[in-house]
Amino acid sequence: MKSFNIISAALLVVLAGCGNKPQGPGTQIARQLMSGLVSRASGGQNAAALDPRQSLTREMIDAAGQPLLLVVLPSRNAAASLTVAGQNGNKTTWISAAGQSVTIRDGLVIATRALGGDLMSLDAQGGLTAIRAGGTTDRIYEFLNGEDQINTMQVTCITGPAVAESIVVYERSFATSKRVEICRFGEVSFENTYWFGADGALRKSIQWISFGIGAIEVTVL
Repeated sequence: MKSFNIISAALLVVLAGCGNKPQGPGTQIARQLMSGLVSRASGGQNAAALDPRQSLTREMIDAAGQPLLLVVLPSRNAAASLTVAGQNGNKTTWISAAGQSVTIRDGLVIATRALGGDLMSLDAQGGLTAIRAGGTTDRIYEFLNGEDQINTMQVTCITGPAVAESIVVYERSFATSKRVEICRFGEVSFENTYWFGADGALRKSIQWISFGIGAIEVTVL
């Protein structure tokens, strides 16, 4: 299985600052964090401070001047901040400085790359519309197993009722509608959790990806 190299580091990439484009505050912030990453890779004493869950602030996020995601892998205690790498129709690919990526369609993670045990594709019946409405939906997961072979798994997911809940994302509070769904495939079961903002957009989610990765937490910064 491929290793997951971001390991709790603040991998904040501002792609808009690449090449000959002007360097704004967001680019400068990104370079500062990347400079610190070298220290972490070398086992420097500032390693813990570079975890984006601890080192990022609302001021830094706002200064970046572009959409950012915080992605956390609880099973590996790893986290990274990601920026947009590309758009293909309604699919957006987000990438970290080390090249790990997640592809999202309408809020749902439909693919990952370079994480080890990757989700190759997800066919989600009805997408978030079905989740907001509640009830039962089907999903088809294709993911890499430990031998880099693709496994296919079709699950049935049942979404529970909406519950009002406030969440805080880096000093900013949001009123959300929380929904939890339980998905099953034979004796295998897992939960996904979604927090929808007042505008209906997904602000935060915990989504199961594969047996090799487990669930990932995705937060819009």
